[in-house]
Amino acid sequence: SNVHLGDNDQLRLGDSNEFKVIHRTAGDSTITSSGAVYVGSTAKVNIASGYNTDFMARFTPAGSAELYNNYVKKFETTASGIDVTGHTETDTLNVSGISTFQGNVSFGSSITFGDNDQIIMGDGPDLKLYHDGSNSYVEDTGTGALIMKGSTIRFRSTTNENIISASQK
Repeated sequence: SNVHLGDNDQLRLGDSNEFKVIHRTAGDSTITSSGAVYVGSTAKVNIASGYNTDFMARFTPAGSAELYNNYVKKFETTASGIDVTGHTETDTLNVSGISTFQGNVSFGSSITFGDNDQIIMGDGPDLKLYHDGSNSYVEDTGTGALIMKGSTIRFRSTTNENIISASQK
């Protein structure tokens, strides 16, 4: 009841042979179709190195999609978004929602904002730090005071001369 095809033989399906399964002499195999190819299961669909747990990708119906590197999970979709394990690198990152940083956050040598881009803090938003192309601002629009703390606070000119200096006594 087994059908045996030799190297480079093709299993063709469809009235016009639109679906093909081919095993090449070099050991490579291909599946081609002129239409969409669906792989389905009521359980997980696993892509692995052989029939074992050396996963490259796993897909759960109505659940997560997981991608692996060297058989270690690095990327997973979740009900609330995605979970990435390890270093993330992107050419462009556009965050349309809220960003939260936890622990020691390192941004390298600088964070660059364009003119009129703002760093906004508080639920109000109460405190803004920005540059409008001509002037730079630290703006407090909350109900409390703008408090600067330090053993010595200095306001200096662009030539580094003290304009105002206050020291703790």
